[in-house]
Amino acid sequence: MRDMPSYPTWIKRSRIRLFWMLSVAIVLATVVAGVVWRPGFALAILAVPCIYIAVVISVTSWRLSPQGDDIQAKVHQQIVERVGDGENYLDIGCGSGELLIKLAKTWSGKFVGLDYWPGEWGQFAQTQAERNAKLEHVQRVAFVHGSASRLPFSNGEFDRVVSCLAFHEVKDADDKTVSIAEAIRVVADGGRFAFVDLFDDPKIYGSRERVLAAIRDAGGRIEEQTVLSSVFPLRWPMNTPKVLRYAVIISGTKRAS
Repeated sequence: MRDMPSYPTWIKRSRIRLFWMLSVAIVLATVVAGVVWRPGFALAILAVPCIYIAVVISVTSWRLSPQGDDIQAKVHQQIVERVGDGENYLDIGCGSGELLIKLAKTWSGKFVGLDYWPGEWGQFAQTQAERNAKLEHVQRVAFVHGSASRLPFSNGEFDRVVSCLAFHEVKDADDKTVSIAEAIRVVADGGRFAFVDLFDDPKIYGSRERVLAAIRDAGGRIEEQTVLSSVFPLRWPMNTPKVLRYAVIISGTKRAS
């Protein structure tokens, strides 16, 4: 059987397992309690929130996958089309390498993927990204360990910089716009950038204007800011606040110094 690349969805598998296990445990405990003491069946109400969350994240993972609506690949394609052909690319928060590899299969150039690959995201790892690149037979692709808030690259080192739903996950900077400014810093003068993140989520960024200001202050010229749901339909639960309702595509170029 031919070895195939592995591209997990953005939903943690461990979280899906956890909530289903909790749901089953509460239901079993309710049955046992109800047998001994009939009012104990009322404990079943405690399982409702766990079952709801388990269903939401399970359906979300399915919709993101090729077996469902393939939303994850569709979002990546939006980014690929917006940055176009270049000489060297950086993908910030590359995970399993799916977006970077798609860029490498679409455009020519050199490609670098950066991620912190934290332990809590056990389904993503640098070795997995490297394995996927090898199985996809893409050339001039490298993966680097590092934080989006302190990119280990020189000013203007890349003429194409992308990121997909990574900035809000950065743990070592309370202000998530720090990583966005860092991303613009490493874009070459005249180079292009395309980011997708939950830029409209007030709990993460305060407001979209704060994000746009961070980009402009770092030297970015914004050409587009598009709510993801206006590009293609997001069916439940993708259109909820906890998933992609607040997702926005922001793209543009770097102003000359």
